[in-house]
Amino acid sequence: MQLPIFRQCPVPKIKNPKTKLIQPIRGELPVGGEFQVEYEYTINFNEETKAQGIDPADAGKVQPVTNLAGEAVGTLKTGAEVIERTKVDTQVRYDKEIAIVHKVETFKVKERAASALNYEIIVKDPVNGLTDMMRSKSSSSTPKDSRGRSRPEYIPVNHRLPRKE
Repeated sequence: MQLPIFRQCPVPKIKNPKTKLIQPIRGELPVGGEFQVEYEYTINFNEETKAQGIDPADAGKVQPVTNLAGEAVGTLKTGAEVIERTKVDTQVRYDKEIAIVHKVETFKVKERAASALNYEIIVKDPVNGLTDMMRSKSSSSTPKDSRGRSRPEYIPVNHRLPRKE
């Protein structure tokens, strides 16, 4: 008797991260300006996960850069909410026991912020609990992460530009 072969994604994987500034002024966003972070990820997703009511779209998100203790650090760590998520578009495809999720998250710069907003994309696999993380690149960081993947751009903000409402 031959046992069935199950296809599993060994770790969650973030692919093709991109940033897009919406109506920038000379390559920068004013307070009130919007930007998008687009990315794709793969995770394990089986019948048991579906039965638990877990949505594969909830496995990945954009968040402030964090340290090993999970505390926000960097340009989005202030107590004020510098950015606000205004829209999330998600498409999910399935390939046997793997979910392939494509997300576009839109944000608005709400408050005066640092001149470069850095963020990270984090994905947690609902089956094996493993995570993948990718940080935006800053002017001082390398363009690729430790696995050789291209990192998305940071968000340039200029609070001296006229505020968008």
